[in-house]
Amino acid sequence: MDDALGSASTFVLTIEPDPDPGPSNTHLMGGDLAGGTGRLSVGHTAALGDDFIGASGSYILAVPSDDTGSAAHSQGIWWLDPGAGPGPSLDLPAGWAYERWVVRPSGPVSTSAVTALDAADSDAGGPAAGTNATPPLPGQDFIDPAMVLIGYAAVISIEPAPDNRPAPFTLKPLIDGNIEDASGGVLQAMGNAAPDSPAGSAAPEPATALMLLAAVAAVTQRRRSGTTV
Repeated sequence: MDDALGSASTFVLTIEPDPDPGPSNTHLMGGDLAGGTGRLSVGHTAALGDDFIGASGSYILAVPSDDTGSAAHSQGIWWLDPGAGPGPSLDLPAGWAYERWVVRPSGPVSTSAVTALDAADSDAGGPAAGTNATPPLPGQDFIDPAMVLIGYAAVISIEPAPDNRPAPFTLKPLIDGNIEDASGGVLQAMGNAAPDSPAGSAAPEPATALMLLAAVAAVTQRRRSGTTV
């Protein structure tokens, strides 16, 4: 075993840009090494430092920007609690870039990426919204062109920096796999998907084993999630 690897106490799996000028500051998994091996998780202090097990959230279907009165309530999704003023409906650790998605069979649609969970998106109700004012909280209307959201999935992802993918990143702490036809400001709860976060193991002997174990961890996560979202 290489002396440097033999004395290593922590393993970190990073997300690297292309081209790769050097080690990235975006850490996906980490783990302490003992006896030459270690378990890897996103919650390790050398990675995200939080396992997101306590994350929770909900949303409603509504079209507050509708200026014609003809749009269906199911053409808008808003992460807010009507009974709180309205107020925020997402409980997630601060300091991360979260992106909210509606995922269709034909592919995902982003409804904005933000770090603030209790403020409006920069584009208010989104590019497909009507002209009426929207709540000061995250959400988006799909009026023109029209898109009915029933049966699609609602997803909250944690996004890396830089973020150059047109789809949700691997880390998705909250998912609702089936948006139901609920009107009147009825909250729909999202499930906590943190247990499906990437995990793996490291045994730095030889160095090539690290690459193989990282690849196995990524494949295991995709199979475990059982979804393209």
